[in-house]
Amino acid sequence: MYSLWLTFSAADQKRLQQAVSCLAQATGAPVFAPHITLVGEIDRPLEDISRACEEICASLGAGGVTITSLGRGDSYFMALYLNATLPAVLQHARSELAERLLDDSNRIDPAHISLAYGGDALATLALADTVSQEFIGGPLQAERIEIVRSSRDIPVKDWRRVASFDLSAAVFG
Repeated sequence: MYSLWLTFSAADQKRLQQAVSCLAQATGAPVFAPHITLVGEIDRPLEDISRACEEICASLGAGGVTITSLGRGDSYFMALYLNATLPAVLQHARSELAERLLDDSNRIDPAHISLAYGGDALATLALADTVSQEFIGGPLQAERIEIVRSSRDIPVKDWRRVASFDLSAAVFG
């Protein structure tokens, strides 16, 4: 099982990782690499996924993802998160990847960056609110699509990046 993750510039990735690590330390939740899951739970050969990413990434460029608010939910993987708005060109690419790689392309979550996983994450809501203020309203520089061996059934500690594709062909707004 694989997922396609949108990841960010080194500086943004570092700031997000500090937020995830801070909240994980406060709750005992797992630490994970910050990302937006573009498409998850892909049950296709790695070669097919890589080909789709290469074709899509050839026409994309790096650009800003806007963070709009702090969210919380009942789902383990969406306990505390930052709501994100993808540029139209990236949202279109996400939809195209889902159509090519999933049997049901409606299975994609709203764009978000998880800050903490698990039910205990809500205990840190005040801390998360403080941490999230650094990101809300500002853009994060999206720079890569990564193929990650991950799923809801694979322990977080076992998630592994297997390929990375730069979004450097142009700049999207």
